[in-house]
Amino acid sequence: MSLYPFAKISILGDFNVHHQLCLSSPFTDHPGELSFSFAIFLT
Repeated sequence: MSLYPFAKISILGDFNVHHQLCLSSPFTDHPGELSFSFAIFLT
């Protein structure tokens, strides 16, 4: 990141995690909390 501070990074995958705020999931699991927090941290 120090060489390209304005680079855009995409993280793609089938993570099979659940969070109520994402994709209308009916529940949130611990991996869902972690991935959601990670996504918020990156924005």
